[in-house]
Amino acid sequence: YIQDVSLTFLFLFSFSFRGKGAIDSSMAVLFILAVCAAVHKRYFYTVWHFISGLYFRNIIIMYLAINAWAAFVVLVNGSSDISFFITFFHMFLQWICGVFLYAWFTHKNREKRVIEYIMVSFIIQSLIQWAAFALPSMHAFVRLFQNENTIAIGHKYGQTRALAISGSSFFGLAVSYGLAFIIFWSDENLLCNKN
Repeated sequence: YIQDVSLTFLFLFSFSFRGKGAIDSSMAVLFILAVCAAVHKRYFYTVWHFISGLYFRNIIIMYLAINAWAAFVVLVNGSSDISFFITFFHMFLQWICGVFLYAWFTHKNREKRVIEYIMVSFIIQSLIQWAAFALPSMHAFVRLFQNENTIAIGHKYGQTRALAISGSSFFGLAVSYGLAFIIFWSDENLLCNKN
């Protein structure tokens, strides 16, 4: 259980270590699960089942179409800024990591507990934020997982903001909380029909 919640937490919040480097926590999850796929044949086939499916191919086609459109707009406008491709590439890797993670849960026959893992991850994140808000000594721990820009914004607000261990401590984190609550409240099995 702890392993599954840990993998979910690392994947969802995609934070960096010491605020540096291209490898964030979700890419670490992808690396760990890729090694597991290389070692465990049955897990490899579960991942392959998801990747070789029509849904995955449709996502790839949409992803390539969006990138082609973005490149076209850049060329038409005569711009040479292609930094958004880095964001698109990271989004793609995030999605691949999600496939590997869901395949891991399926491999372990725990796919029905994914919403529970997500909710526990958000509860842990909330406890971290509350602890950092209540105990200034926690700030140093939280700052280990943030970049300088996030730390500077947190200081600007008297260290009452940017208290999460997350790659996006502002709008992206708020949206993530909103989506998690929508998923939780809309899952009737979790609230009403739990047997």
